[in-house]
Amino acid sequence: MKKVSFIIVLLITVCVGITAQKQTDYNRSGDEAMSRLDYGAAKLYYEEGVSKCDTYSIIQLITVWVADSSMRQSMRLVMNKGLDCLTNIAMDSKDTVCMQKLVYCYREGVGTSVDMTKANYWQNQLRALERPSVNTSNNEQKNTKTVKKPARTTKTNFFFGYNGSVLTPVGLKAGIVFNSIGIYAKYATNLSTMKYTEICDLNGNIEGLNDAYPNYLGNKKTNAYAMTGGLIIKALPQLYLSVGGGVWQYETLFQFNAVGITEAQLKPAFWAKNKDWSYSGIAADIDATLRIGKTFYCSAGCSVYNFKYVYANGGIGVFF
Repeated sequence: MKKVSFIIVLLITVCVGITAQKQTDYNRSGDEAMSRLDYGAAKLYYEEGVSKCDTYSIIQLITVWVADSSMRQSMRLVMNKGLDCLTNIAMDSKDTVCMQKLVYCYREGVGTSVDMTKANYWQNQLRALERPSVNTSNNEQKNTKTVKKPARTTKTNFFFGYNGSVLTPVGLKAGIVFNSIGIYAKYATNLSTMKYTEICDLNGNIEGLNDAYPNYLGNKKTNAYAMTGGLIIKALPQLYLSVGGGVWQYETLFQFNAVGITEAQLKPAFWAKNKDWSYSGIAADIDATLRIGKTFYCSAGCSVYNFKYVYANGGIGVFF
């Protein structure tokens, strides 16, 4: 900000100074001659200003030098005097306009021979004047830099616990929540893994059993499991809602033995899956989880199988 203020003040000072000098008779007359492109007359008027080290007159003579090369030989003495004036003003008052003109004149050979040593010297003087402003500005920016808010950290919560339903009473549910959204996975079963060797229907007819009469022994078992997973969303500070999907399977098994047709002997007991009472397909979960304090939680919801069978479920567990 100080650099901008410095430049504005400098421009205003230069403009006021040049305007004031411009009002002198010799500068006014020189400008009129310049407007007519009468460079010879303009040179005569501006020379009066050079004798007084008038910056505006010197700058206008530089314009004449560049505009009319035929006049350069007659201008060498007055240009030497003008360059001396610019040098003294630049050294005494640190006038940046004079420094810029000196850099230009020595670099381009205006009113003198090309001298890159002097051009570089005055260029460095200009930079030296600008450097404190740049440093001050940088320091101010460092001091006034707005304190940044700390980056938002991601709060991660893992959870693990029991979750079961009427159909699958034993289950485990686990997941992770990042701030307000997360994922979960669940597996539930009735802990039965009975194997079967035959397939039967609701009437007890066994497929492929042609040489014996089946005899139902009255024993029945079921195998059931469900695997689901999905999203969990933090709806309230202590309340989470979850929805997900997966697969399920439910098998009903009957125990039979069989009496042979030609021989009076029993076929050993075996299990057969009742195809009319066995199901599998798509499973879906909808649950609500209430966090109790920082560690414990309880949940309740329902499990939907094949969009037809609905069973309540519930669970308990811990966050860590």
